[in-house]
Amino acid sequence: MLVSSLLIILAAAAPAGSLSAPISPLTTPGSTVVSPDVLKAAGIADLPPPPPALTITQVPGAPTFLVNVEAKSAQLPVAKLTEEQNALQTMNLSNLRSLYDALKTAHDTAVAVAGDNDTATKDAQREKDKANKFQAEYDHVKKNTHVNHNELLENLKTAKDNASRLDLVAKNHAADLKTAVANYNTAKTAYSNALNAASGSIDAFKHAAGL
Repeated sequence: MLVSSLLIILAAAAPAGSLSAPISPLTTPGSTVVSPDVLKAAGIADLPPPPPALTITQVPGAPTFLVNVEAKSAQLPVAKLTEEQNALQTMNLSNLRSLYDALKTAHDTAVAVAGDNDTATKDAQREKDKANKFQAEYDHVKKNTHVNHNELLENLKTAKDNASRLDLVAKNHAADLKTAVANYNTAKTAYSNALNAASGSIDAFKHAAGL
């Protein structure tokens, strides 16, 4: 009996009908840390679980083969090999992994944009508050000829200019956030639909393995 084994995993790079090419791991770019309250306010739902890890390990000429479902495994008679291979092929794991990759990227982007939007909004509000403070100070002493009005007016003008500039920045970030959330929701729907479509084959694969 040959000792070399063939790990059968669906992959995006595998040609149609092929079960022999290794699948690339999910990309895991560094996620921006943003307050859950900010994400909730932005309408960014939690990232759903990734597709299941299902593999077949076959030893050529052996009467049995190994099936892995997540952290569980089972040894099955070779007579069940075609059934399990067909279930893997039908569920199209490569497509599920590709869609989840896209979903993860869209989620990370939305989270980052939500953080930028939150920062920009707070910056704009801070300058608005500062402008209001200088305005109130000026209104209080504008008739007092003993006060240096020029300095107050300069501070007021600077604060108003900053508030106006940062308000525009915040509006741009708000528009970016709207687009990012829409992209994330679109990717989430595509993944959920594909996962639902594959659920029967996934259940069949697990059932045949007794896992």
